[in-house]
Amino acid sequence: MSRSSNKAVATSPAQAPAQQLPLYLTTAAPLPKFLTAQDMRNLFKISDKTLQRWRNSNKIAYMIKGRGYLYPGSDVQRFVSLRTVQAA
Repeated sequence: MSRSSNKAVATSPAQAPAQQLPLYLTTAAPLPKFLTAQDMRNLFKISDKTLQRWRNSNKIAYMIKGRGYLYPGSDVQRFVSLRTVQAA
């Protein structure tokens, strides 16, 4: 009698390639001097509308450059630190 091997073969689902994010968005490295609106959306995983609400309610400092917005890195770090809750 012959025995057949019943080893289960683990298959992992194909993963989509991860979007390349700038280094400061993936590590604890300091933020650059200014972040663009796209950087902010990627960093916080928010929509354009949410970013607009933050600007309108003065939750985040910004400046207008041409047709876009720039967000000072130091103010973004302050924004994060004020809204970070530490586990008990």
